[in-house]
Amino acid sequence: MGAGNFSSKALSDALLRLYEISPTDNFYEQVLEMLEDYVPHVVSGYSFTDLRSRVLCKKALRNRQGESFANLSELEVLVQDHPFVDVYTANGAGPVVCISDLMSEKEWRQTAICSELERLLGVVYDWSLRFYSGRKCVSFFFSNDVPLEQSYRRFFTLLAPHLENAHRAFHGRQKGLIANLPENIVLLSSAGHLVECGLPASELFAKYFPREKGGFAGRLPDTAGRWVAGAIAGEHSLKALVVKKKDEVLSLSLLRLPDGYLLVLEESARVDLGEVLKDWGLTAREAEVLVWVAQGKQNSEVGVILNISTSTVRKHVENILKKLRCETRGAASQVVMQALLEKSMGVSSAKCLLCSRPDCASLS
Repeated sequence: MGAGNFSSKALSDALLRLYEISPTDNFYEQVLEMLEDYVPHVVSGYSFTDLRSRVLCKKALRNRQGESFANLSELEVLVQDHPFVDVYTANGAGPVVCISDLMSEKEWRQTAICSELERLLGVVYDWSLRFYSGRKCVSFFFSNDVPLEQSYRRFFTLLAPHLENAHRAFHGRQKGLIANLPENIVLLSSAGHLVECGLPASELFAKYFPREKGGFAGRLPDTAGRWVAGAIAGEHSLKALVVKKKDEVLSLSLLRLPDGYLLVLEESARVDLGEVLKDWGLTAREAEVLVWVAQGKQNSEVGVILNISTSTVRKHVENILKKLRCETRGAASQVVMQALLEKSMGVSSAKCLLCSRPDCASLS
């Protein structure tokens, strides 16, 4: 997009992306990511300013490589005193502002803010695009080491009126999605970050992760967050995260959405695996073998874990399959998992009158 050669295609493409923002992701991050594709920058970010106190209450900055400056305390003070803050909160400027609107380049370079920003970030020229949301002023800003062409100002100016509309539409879609969620389901973004968590789910997090912050403070408990991140990245094959207490257990499983995830929380009574397997006639050793088989372990791995030979494990597996009337290890695991689920829910499986075993072929 060069000076004097403004691309209407770029604007229409940006508007299309703006109104298609996913309700399961952070609106501001998605807008910033979209704008970064069109505007050259060394540093970009967004901030929220309280219109009543005229105080910058939150900001996020990152460099061209996407590295965050959120924990850089020096920058927080500097951005707090940036001239844009006063101009924006005073409602005295248009939706698009650049440093040259406020002072000459010479005057700007002589300010302490500019010298510190240059030292830390290597930037001089700032542009900012804003819209209002309730009592907040939201601004997206871009800083570079060379002046931005005026065509970008036109791009920002045409885009500005749509930001507030897109923000309102985003919250409408988000509320519609959240309203239909069961109480035990937590809505996550495509990156696995917490989007919405109701009170029942927050109470479960507090109950099973009592020493960890999260679930009610805009983030998942640390243990759950690490498991979700690993599941999304494919770093582990665990189908669910199980957290046990004295008499109860919480199971967390992840469901994929087109543009996010659902974290399903299921609480049930804690069940003694040995008691469940007695119904199937398995010995204590066979039960141990089956537990590891159900977790995907091979015979040789089970042998090492239980300190028995691979051939002994193989014999145990043969007996297990025979007693459970299953042809494969996976089917045997599924039968036992179903029995555990029924036991935890207080459901009794039908049993054959001849052999007293659940799921006997004579029942069908």
